[in-house]
This record gives sequence, structure tokens and C-alpha cells, in this order.
Amino acid sequence: MLWPTVGYDSPLNEHELKGVPKLEEFRTFFLRQHGIAINDKLSCDNLTIVFLWRRDYVAHPRNPSGTVSRKIKNEEEVVAAAKQHLREHSILDIQIDLLAMRDQLKMVSHTDILIGMHGAGLSHTLFLPRHAGLIELYPTYWSTANVHFKGMARWRGLYYRSWQNSDITKELNDKYTVVNVNSVISLLSSMVHEICTS
Repeated sequence: MLWPTVGYDSPLNEHELKGVPKLEEFRTFFLRQHGIAINDKLSCDNLTIVFLWRRDYVAHPRNPSGTVSRKIKNEEEVVAAAKQHLREHSILDIQIDLLAMRDQLKMVSHTDILIGMHGAGLSHTLFLPRHAGLIELYPTYWSTANVHFKGMARWRGLYYRSWQNSDITKELNDKYTVVNVNSVISLLSSMVHEICTS
């Protein structure tokens, strides 16, 4: 029996690689194993934009309190602004870990732009359509040198943008950040334009 090394020795942790072999084949295999048909058609008349929210939950024995960092305080304000500025597109927001895995994959495989704070949920970048984009947000206290998901987007040829809070007064108790709504809307509008004119 052969036991391969995984975890931090995985090629997925070599963020500066130009590419990772068989990534698209893995995506296809994984989605099909969950009964999800591949549909990478782009319709700029109605893009699907999904905000992923991080909420406190117990996910690991090293964190029995379930308190997580990198949460967005003004979620409702951000979604309302996105719906106002991008009216022709479908804007969804979800705490994705509440869904069954198949439902998570089904949603992500039909998402044109995925946006959220740096965190494990952005691993779904691996299952986005081939034309999609990722917008990654960071609080002041989290280094943008954590480029896991930027690497994944690059390996798949996806569009990528990031934003980091620079106003320490917007970092609140319990690891909540008030994100700059205008910055988020600007990033979204820029990515919509790039996806639909490339």
C-alpha cells in the first residue's frame, strides 16, 4: 500500500506554481461524481454573483468555542448596494457550510463571480466555471501574502481581484470587519466588465 503525502506538502500549497496538472480533469470528475453536469456557458445578460459569509461555528477540535475570524459586519449593506448597482444580475448571499456538499457544488458550478473574506469557503474556486472570477477580501490583521485562492484562480485561468481593509477603526470586536461598500462595488463592476468583454 502506498500512502501519499498530503496537506502542506500538496502541490496546492505551492502557490507560486504556474499551473497544477490535471486540475480541470479533477474539477470535472468531482462535479460528475456528485451528479452535477458541467455547464460553463457565459450569459452576460444575467451573471450570478455569490457572496460567501463566514459565521461562527464549530468546525475543528482546536477551536471548541467556534469563534472564527474574518467576518463581515455590514453584510446586508454590501448585498443591497450590489443589487442596486448590478440590477440585471442575480446577487446571492449564503453561509455555504450550512448546505450539503452537493448543493454547495451545484451553486458554485453556476457562479460567475464568487466573493468573500479569505477562508476555506474560497476553496470552491476549484469548481467555478472556466470563465468565472474570484474577489477575495482581507481584514487589516490578515496578510495578503496568504495567496492560496489567488493561486487557485491563476492555475484555472480565472479572473481575480482582492481588497484589504486599511482603516483600523473598521475592525470591530469578535473579528468583524466593516468593509468599504464602494470598494466592493467597484471591484464587482470591474470584474463584470472584464468577464463580459474578454
